[in-house]
Amino acid sequence: QQFIALHTKTRHLIENATATGRGFVTGMRLMAGDLNRKNVLVIGCGPVGQSATEALVDSGARVSIYDINPTCSGDLFETLRKSSNADLQIIDDLDHALQRHQFIVDASPAQDIINARHIQPDTYICAPGLPMGLDQDARLKIGDRLLHDPLQIGVATMVMCTFKFQL
Repeated sequence: QQFIALHTKTRHLIENATATGRGFVTGMRLMAGDLNRKNVLVIGCGPVGQSATEALVDSGARVSIYDINPTCSGDLFETLRKSSNADLQIIDDLDHALQRHQFIVDASPAQDIINARHIQPDTYICAPGLPMGLDQDARLKIGDRLLHDPLQIGVATMVMCTFKFQL
């Protein structure tokens, strides 16, 4: 019922959603630079969004979280506030947040929620969600500041995380 990578010698296990969130945050850092003290919006507080939010908090980012289900964003907020000194806030107006954030992780399954009017010349988006949340005009406008693939980044991160513990 889960997609995992298991190192057969060390028995280290990582699940795909955890790896995907981490992998896309790494991709954001490679595209946009250091995220310390940068405002980052995470859309979707499911397993991938949770993992991305945790990785962003670990990077020192100021993270805004949004989920169509306020209970999900509230639960993630409470979990991270208890376990870390996270700079975290819950967003309830997605349209306004999309216009205010330069860095966006779209970990939701929603389609066409990010439009061309949300894209500025310095906007960077990582979109592990399927279907992708950017509409066609937003995809054209963002150009090479979009990181998206259907599976490869999560799988590659799973492999690297299992081998990391072999040393």
